[in-house]
Amino acid sequence: MHIRLDDLHGDAIVQLLGEHLCDMHANSPLGSVHALMTLMLQES
Repeated sequence: MHIRLDDLHGDAIVQLLGEHLCDMHANSPLGSVHALMTLMLQES
């Protein structure tokens, strides 16, 4: 595994975050998924 800093603008990271969010919705109880929009993550 290679971990590096990223500005969250790359297509691969946007796709990864989207897939993770879909999985969270599919596998978590209603009302238990909390996520920031990618733009908000980029600003922090």
